[in-house]
Amino acid sequence: MTTRKTALFAAVLTTAAATHVSAADLPGKGITVKPAQSTISEETFQTLLVSRALEKLGYNR
Repeated sequence: MTTRKTALFAAVLTTAAATHVSAADLPGKGITVKPAQSTISEETFQTLLVSRALEKLGYNR
């Protein structure tokens, strides 16, 4: 994934997460997600940020 696509994905995910937060306190409670892991350090960092945000929304990892 290019940096631009990754940034767009993160922005869309953040917007979607923010929309759902207003609907429920922990929208992901009880749901397990498995993020894709890249070997590129920049993408790994972005994956960690998104994973942390998902955990704060109640998703299990």
